[in-house]
Amino acid sequence: MPVADHCPACNPASRLPQWLAGLLDPQAYPHPVDAVTLIETPISWVFLAGEFAYKVKRPVRYPFIDLTAAERRRFLCQEELRLNRRFAPQLYLDVVEIVRVGGQARLRPTAAQDAAPGEVLEQAVRMRRFAAADELDRLLEGHRIEPSELEIFGRWLADVHAALPVAEATSPWGDPDHVRRQLLDNLNECAAASRGLGTQAQVIALRATLVERTNHALPWLTRRRTSGRIRECHGDLHCRNIVRLSGHLLPFDCLEYAPAFRWIDVADEIAFLASDLAARRCPQHRHAFVGGYLEESGDYPGCRVLRLYEAHRALVRAKVAAISAGALAGGAERDAVRSEHQARVAYAYEALAAKDPLLVLMCGLPGSGKTWVARPLAERLEALHIRSDVESKRRDGIRRLA
Repeated sequence: MPVADHCPACNPASRLPQWLAGLLDPQAYPHPVDAVTLIETPISWVFLAGEFAYKVKRPVRYPFIDLTAAERRRFLCQEELRLNRRFAPQLYLDVVEIVRVGGQARLRPTAAQDAAPGEVLEQAVRMRRFAAADELDRLLEGHRIEPSELEIFGRWLADVHAALPVAEATSPWGDPDHVRRQLLDNLNECAAASRGLGTQAQVIALRATLVERTNHALPWLTRRRTSGRIRECHGDLHCRNIVRLSGHLLPFDCLEYAPAFRWIDVADEIAFLASDLAARRCPQHRHAFVGGYLEESGDYPGCRVLRLYEAHRALVRAKVAAISAGALAGGAERDAVRSEHQARVAYAYEALAAKDPLLVLMCGLPGSGKTWVARPLAERLEALHIRSDVESKRRDGIRRLA
């Protein structure tokens, strides 16, 4: 959890329930705390205290989530811990209790969850804090990360995906008709949200191409499902949900509250980050990430649906930006969000555009420098670099070592 973030214009502490206000006191914590910073998101309050962050679910209801029941909030705290520890166990530590002691909210010490006195008020996910400057979006903006780090991250993510649970055949997840409805619903929602920015017609104009590309991909979507490519993924893998920690990139903040958004094709998962990197005008980072993932996983058939999913994810981020812009009165911040929205819509067009195929074959004796030539050429062409020696070993069940 970052040490700082963008807070709403008005002080979030003013909207904090009185029974929870005690957590703004540094003495409320069972460890050294100099000051407490409160961050409010649509569904959470996050208390930054010392070396930890405590994430509390807000009792709110939106069309996409209902957190008004205490039992539901408790369950989602446990889900958030379970899901995120697959990706970042270094960050997600445990779930702790908030109790009332002497009329004030306090954090019950982890070692005394069952013994310490106090009425239990709520639960919180305890995380290790990190610097917001180390989040991937900030690293890219500051030109502080090389494409090679994204390649390493892609390889690591492929190994994580390989160990994730596979959707059961009886589940709706990954069903081609379900995917098609999801993609079209998202486009319609993006168009509706874009009305206030004057780009609704531009988004609607994508519908015919999206329908055509989706219908063409239906046989491949079916194969993806039957071949075990639908898994319980992160679900929200974009640059603002990835941080560099101890020299390694780690995803955080999985979608714990919406199973339909995390039980997805692994190609949809990588498309989210690929789309985000492309829309941020970081094509070399996108190329490195996708190439690293595909070479490690061998999931080259995923390329049949990758661009379709990239367009979908670009529209997801365009929709979020449009909704965010609607809550801003104007000024530089609204202009920045509008620019982000337009960049995502533009990339959706690019991802859906027809492209001419190109195949370049490199031939030569062993050790003659084929890879040495092919690798930078693939980067220049933004092409996939497929190595016959790696694929022959994969076919024989030999894991890639270099």
